[in-house]
Amino acid sequence: TTVPIVEMSAAGGTYGWTVADDISSGVKVRIRDKNDVDVFDDSDGTFKIMGSFIISQPDGGESWIVDEVQPIVWTTQGTVNDVKLDYSVDAGQNWLLSAASETNSGTYNWTVPNNMSGECRVRVSDATDTAAFDTSNGNFKIRGDLTMTTPNGGEKWSVGSSRTIQWTKIGSIQYVTLSYSV
Repeated sequence: TTVPIVEMSAAGGTYGWTVADDISSGVKVRIRDKNDVDVFDDSDGTFKIMGSFIISQPDGGESWIVDEVQPIVWTTQGTVNDVKLDYSVDAGQNWLLSAASETNSGTYNWTVPNNMSGECRVRVSDATDTAAFDTSNGNFKIRGDLTMTTPNGGEKWSVGSSRTIQWTKIGSIQYVTLSYSV
């Protein structure tokens, strides 16, 4: 099936085409003499029309805490029904799956994994054609969190007494440094 693009003068030899929303991997373009259907040529091979994405969040500089729910947000050009979401902790060198196939709503509520790094990125792609994708423009951070539980204010600790300092942690924090100020 052919879909007309435009009828125009052949003198210029070029045409700036706004690519149609007809996602396919078997596309060809045909040029034909308007007055003689026997004079035509087709693209020598097929090419692909695919959707595209622009991630707006996270796009670099964010600091997200393990186990928080954070929205991954993007816009889509073209009709893409389902998306795949991945994340990286090494600035996009390797990718880990977040969701294999989610409805393309432009947002995904992501539970931040316990995979802490300052070189994180996300990638959104067409679930049926992973060549159509976008990644975060810059790195963001997945970090743990600490909450001091004891002392937490109002305690009276005598010099020389033995007291227990307590905290809770989120994420795979391995070591902490304790200090005090007066």
